[in-house]
Amino acid sequence: MKILKYNTIIALIAISIFTSCEDLLEPDPVNAVSDESPIFDKGSSETALRGVYRQLASSGYYGENYVTLGYFPSGDVKNLTTGGAANLVNVNFRADDTSFNTSWVAIYATINRANHVISKVPNVEDPLLTTALKNQYVGEAKFIRALAYFDLARAWGGVQLILEPTVSLQNMPKISRSTLEETYAQVLKDLEDAEQLLPDTVNRIRATKRTVWALRARLHLYKKEWALAEEYATKLIDKPADYTLLKPYSSWFAGNVVGTAESIFELEYSAINPSTIRAQMQHPTKGGTYRYAPTDKFVQLLNNATVSGGRSALIGSVTQSGTTIWFGNLYYRLPATDPAYIFRIAEIY
Repeated sequence: MKILKYNTIIALIAISIFTSCEDLLEPDPVNAVSDESPIFDKGSSETALRGVYRQLASSGYYGENYVTLGYFPSGDVKNLTTGGAANLVNVNFRADDTSFNTSWVAIYATINRANHVISKVPNVEDPLLTTALKNQYVGEAKFIRALAYFDLARAWGGVQLILEPTVSLQNMPKISRSTLEETYAQVLKDLEDAEQLLPDTVNRIRATKRTVWALRARLHLYKKEWALAEEYATKLIDKPADYTLLKPYSSWFAGNVVGTAESIFELEYSAINPSTIRAQMQHPTKGGTYRYAPTDKFVQLLNNATVSGGRSALIGSVTQSGTTIWFGNLYYRLPATDPAYIFRIAEIY
């Protein structure tokens, strides 16, 4: 009887163990969040919009990688590491280069986040989320989507236009590549919508009607629509109380002042969300990793006051073993909270 009793207990324990194992082997996907109602009130709408800005400022986009796609081929920056951006420095553009893939993915991730805000915020029913706030949030998302497609267009030409949020990777529709003209047309459409939705006010870290004007001036310049480029640039130049050139030259970025009068639009970083580009430019004695540096020719130009004026503030140097080593000094703060500069009044002039 005891043997039978013990066998029964062991059998029950075994059943319990195997049942538990089955539960462990088929867990619920706790790291997946339902997309049915992630934007449902004022708070979640604001969180979603902050996520769009955060992705815009990510290391794959304006936080570093997309910016370096312009730096390296310029001839003003040299690569100090093996591999990495070597192909960019040599203007050897390859389809399988990770630098291009990184920015491509980051920009489309920005677009997807913007698409969620654009499509869902208008349908939110929350008394705290007024019509004015809905318009503002959608307008900001449309501006960011316009900037993202503009950046894709000037780097890759015409691209696939995705205007609805992607909620699943299953059965995704095949989208043909648009022409450059069609891509620019979508940028303009988003900017026209955003201009109607956004307030006419100064905000250097959030999109406003004036931020739209800055991108429209740039867009029309790329399209060689000179009169329109001048028209939208003039809208900002005619507001000297809000946007003006500063002296000395370094005043627009130095002195731990964020959002100076030269800034039209920039992206914020913080100690818990630092900018990665700062470390890549700064010398190890300044707490950087020093992956790339100004070329000798660029250093000579900036140190020639008759050519550069006060622009030598963009570079700094240290002397080691009698050798002067130059590094980029536009991003210099510790912790790395330097903003990413998107539009300045200097460009508008």
